[in-house]
Amino acid sequence: MDKNTLRNSMEQRRAQAAYQDATNGFKQQSKEYVAFVNELPMLIKTNGLGATIAFATYKNDASKMVYRQLENWLKQEVNQYLLPDLQSDKRLIAALTDCSSSAYKAVTVELFAYLIWLRRFAKALDKDA
Repeated sequence: MDKNTLRNSMEQRRAQAAYQDATNGFKQQSKEYVAFVNELPMLIKTNGLGATIAFATYKNDASKMVYRQLENWLKQEVNQYLLPDLQSDKRLIAALTDCSSSAYKAVTVELFAYLIWLRRFAKALDKDA
């Protein structure tokens, strides 16, 4: 499998998972969900991934849902190499505090790629409502 095929396949998996997550999030939390998904990338850029993830665990129900969705995405088979500790019972916030700086950066990059799709679908669902 060449690099372009692998990259396309990974993008397709991200898009598929993000669509399911955005649909579920919008059904359950609608406006709060869309608002948090839209602000999340800027929060990560401004405060860092760890601080933003910690914030997401207590802000409101919509942010907690997004936290669980990000955690579940990183537990997927295609991402298991990023945070091996996350495959056990460890929570995302704990795995981030224990990982190397290179793993932390890789997780941040992966979550940004995932959030691109999640934001697109959340915005699209919000406009359809």
